[in-house]
Amino acid sequence: MTGTRIVVAATLVIALGACHGGSKQASPSSSSTSTSTTTTIVSTTTAAPTTTTAAATTTAVSSVPRCRSANLRITASAPDGAAGTEYFELQYRNAGTAPCEMTGYPGVSFLDATGKQIGVPARRSGQSYTSVVDPVGGTVSSQVAAGNPSVRMCPAASTHTVRVYPPNETAPVNVTIAGGLSVCSAQNPPAFIEPVVATANG
Repeated sequence: MTGTRIVVAATLVIALGACHGGSKQASPSSSSTSTSTTTTIVSTTTAAPTTTTAAATTTAVSSVPRCRSANLRITASAPDGAAGTEYFELQYRNAGTAPCEMTGYPGVSFLDATGKQIGVPARRSGQSYTSVVDPVGGTVSSQVAAGNPSVRMCPAASTHTVRVYPPNETAPVNVTIAGGLSVCSAQNPPAFIEPVVATANG
């Protein structure tokens, strides 16, 4: 019996030792939780600069005001014919006191000697465009193409003036065409206008 008790006691000692050893294995779990928390804090901190940069860029682009009709001096070049079409350029000089922005197509109509509109306004060419900044004293431009009546076989009308609406403006400017121009009287086929673009010497 004594020998049996010694064996049982020894077995209990071994079992208790195993239990104590198992309880010491809990500490790595706490370390894992701490590491996960640190990673979340770093991720949140690095996201802020992107939002700040985007806001600054948007403000800078919108700070340039639109070009107003009253601050533009618009002129038209002498027409130059090619392949049955007469081309001339409208030039927009910024006579204001600050740079201004123009985007897209102007509105253009031909006028007869009495100031009456000839046919329909020029159609947009469909060409893509971007915003153009016109500096003080600088010039941007757009091109007009009108069919030559003698080649297009249409009744002709004489014009020396075009009515121009700068992009996004409602106040027109009447512009004299250097040397005058003969166009189709009903604007059929119609003239075409291209969007405003930066001028090389502008």
